[in-house]
Amino acid sequence: MLPITPYPKGVTDPRREAVTTSHRPVPLAPSRGGPTGREHYRTCRRGPNALRAPERPGDARVLRSTGTAAVWHRRGMSPGDSLDPGSRADRAASFEHGAAQYASTRPSYPDAAVDWLVPDGAHRVLDLAAGTGKLTERLVARGLDVVAVEPSDAMRGRLAETVPEAEALPGSAEAVPLPDASVDAVLVAQAWHWFSPAAQPEIARVLRPGGRLGIVWNVRDSSVDWVGRFTEIIHRGDTLEHSYREPALSERLFTTPEHRTVPWADRVTTSSLRPLAASRSYLLTLPPARREELLDEIDQLVATHPDLAGRTEVDLPYLAQCWRADVRPAAPGAA
Repeated sequence: MLPITPYPKGVTDPRREAVTTSHRPVPLAPSRGGPTGREHYRTCRRGPNALRAPERPGDARVLRSTGTAAVWHRRGMSPGDSLDPGSRADRAASFEHGAAQYASTRPSYPDAAVDWLVPDGAHRVLDLAAGTGKLTERLVARGLDVVAVEPSDAMRGRLAETVPEAEALPGSAEAVPLPDASVDAVLVAQAWHWFSPAAQPEIARVLRPGGRLGIVWNVRDSSVDWVGRFTEIIHRGDTLEHSYREPALSERLFTTPEHRTVPWADRVTTSSLRPLAASRSYLLTLPPARREELLDEIDQLVATHPDLAGRTEVDLPYLAQCWRADVRPAAPGAA
C-alpha cells in the first residue's frame, strides 16, 4: 500500500483548512421493534446463530450470522439472484463479494482525523462496522486495545489477516457483542449511513461514562477536475443519496456533536483507479454489462485527462469529514 501523504503543497484555499464547528443535533426517530440494549448482548452471548438485527415494519432486511457467512439478505432471494443497485440492503450485502477490492484499493485515514476522534486517555476502543480494518490499523498503531465488529465474514476475514492484534468479532451496529460500559470510544468509519436508528442506543450502551462516539467519512475532493469527473462516472444513475451527511444524533443519548474537516491526499497508482471504482457498492450491484461500461469510462479518463495521462502515480485528494460527541451520563450503559 502506498503511503498517506499530506495534502499537496501549495493548497491555500481557506475552505480546505481544518475547521471545528458545533452543530445542533437532530432529534432521533424512535427505533422500531427488535431487542435493544442488554437484550442484544444476551442474544449475542447465545452464539452467532442467534444474532439478529432488529426488524422494522416493511423492512426487507435481516442480518444473518451463521458462523460461515454474515451478510444482509433480502427475504425471498435465492443464491445467484441479481442485486438491486436501488436497494440499500443489497448495496450493504455487496461488500461480502467485494472485500478483496475494498482491502486493496480503499484509503486509510489521516492521523490528524484519528487523533481528533479518539479521546485523551482512551484505552479500549470499538471499531464498529470495521470492514477490512482500514481504521482498525490506525487505532492499533496507537497502542490501543481494539475490538473490531463487522457483520461480513469476508470483510472480517480480511481484517483478521491484516490486523491480527485487534479482536475481530461478528456483529452489527444494532447488536454489538460487548457488555455494557465496556469501551472508551466507538469509532465508525465510512459506515454510519448503513446504520438504523436502533444503533444509537446500542452504541450508548457499550460506552463507558464520558465515552466518545466518533464518525468519519473520507470524501473525495471533487473540486479537483479529474476527481470530479471520476466521481460523476461512479455515481451515474445512482438513485440512493450519497453516504456522507451530518449524523442525526439523539439529544437524549449524546452531547452536541462537533465537526472537523481534515484535508489530505492518498498517493495511488493510476492503474488502481479502475478497481477503486469497482469497489463501490453501486458498481458491485450493477448488471455486469453496465458495470463494465462505467469502468471503461474510468480507463478512458485515466488515459486522456491531462492530470492523469502518462502518469503511474497521482495524489487523490480527500476531505476527511469527522464528527464526535460524548455519551450523556444518563444514557443506557453510561450510568
